[in-house]
Amino acid sequence: EKEARYAQFDSGTVYEPGRFYHVACVVDATAGVTRIYVDSKLDKEGWWKPKTPTVDYQSNPWRIGAVNPDSGDQRSPAKAVIDDVRLYSRALSAAEVVLLCHARPAAGK
Repeated sequence: EKEARYAQFDSGTVYEPGRFYHVACVVDATAGVTRIYVDSKLDKEGWWKPKTPTVDYQSNPWRIGAVNPDSGDQRSPAKAVIDDVRLYSRALSAAEVVLLCHARPAAGK
């Protein structure tokens, strides 16, 4: 049986409220590194054992903006507006994060 492991990771930086930030979190399981970028700049990097097994949530929902959505007072919702979420099946490079941060929305958006 797999042992479930996870890493709790935050930037630790306090940002001014009232404006939008482009935030990208890149998890590279092969290298064992998590990187948080804010407005295309690396804010924090954390290392862990490569190829660590992921947590099996089974039938529990996984939601953006809440740590544990079904646990009442312990769900830790984000105190923010989340505007655009993208999930990729691979770790993005720093250059790709910069491109995404500075990309213009499609016409009519």
